[in-house]
Amino acid sequence: MTDFRCSEAAFSRDEPMFATASQVQRWLVVEQSGPFSAESLPTGRISPAALTALSRLARRDRARLVLIRHPPGLAAEAGLRVFYANSRPGEERLVSLLVDDVQALCELTLQDPAWALITEPIYLVCTHGKHDPCCALRGRPIVAALSQELASGRVWECSHVGGDRFAGNVVALPSGLYLGRVEPEEAVSVAGIIDSGRVPVHYLRGRSSLSGPAQAAQHFARTEANFGSLDGIGDLLPKETTASPDYGPDAWTVTLQSPEGDLLVTVQRRLSAEPVQLTCHSTEPKYYPQFTLLKIRYPRRTATATVTVTLQVPP
Repeated sequence: MTDFRCSEAAFSRDEPMFATASQVQRWLVVEQSGPFSAESLPTGRISPAALTALSRLARRDRARLVLIRHPPGLAAEAGLRVFYANSRPGEERLVSLLVDDVQALCELTLQDPAWALITEPIYLVCTHGKHDPCCALRGRPIVAALSQELASGRVWECSHVGGDRFAGNVVALPSGLYLGRVEPEEAVSVAGIIDSGRVPVHYLRGRSSLSGPAQAAQHFARTEANFGSLDGIGDLLPKETTASPDYGPDAWTVTLQSPEGDLLVTVQRRLSAEPVQLTCHSTEPKYYPQFTLLKIRYPRRTATATVTVTLQVPP
């Protein structure tokens, strides 16, 4: 009997990836040597005192703590590498610090003048196989492909980031772009798109600093409203998200910025028609959320009038 693989099942049922990025504004990314244990945050190799200090620091700054390790075969530095990233639009920033050892993490502060600015994106590839086999099976070939082309220190294996069924999962920092179903032979070109300041729409799960409705609105603007050319990381940023109860429960209208005027996208969050097994290890089928496009209102490109597109959505 073939082992169940959640990523293969999600692909077979054509489950949409968009608007599935975890919502994270800031990141505290810490190197850990050795294998990851099964927990979402596998901190078994970090001393209790260091873990307490890191958790307090992350909580104080409302950052997500993620653990990383060097790709196999690459020489590790003498010490542990730490990154701090701000993914909020207009405030994107990535800095790095090398500490001596685990105990030095107890004294880590964001005010340390030794933090150095990093000007190129880094890529975290989930390879947390003990948490979900799909992450390791699909993530490790991506790490190998990227490591061959990108400079040392730009590619890291990382612990769980969410959405195992969309493996291979990649997070780009500082932008906070979540990518899913990345294939090894495509990984370098996908990274090149992000390095150029653009969004690889086909692989995009969403941007972590945006809400689910805003992630969905950006997706539909690029794929349904002929705004696909606005694929810059800073394009189509949300100005406002308001509840739209006239369209039913869990409906929102998101106002996106565009060079031609505000773009209003109304979306609705619904659960899947049937419950499914969402991870390789899960034992109870669950419903998964997905967004439906209800309405788009956007500027006509050749006039000052607006065009409204309303979709007939089945109940």
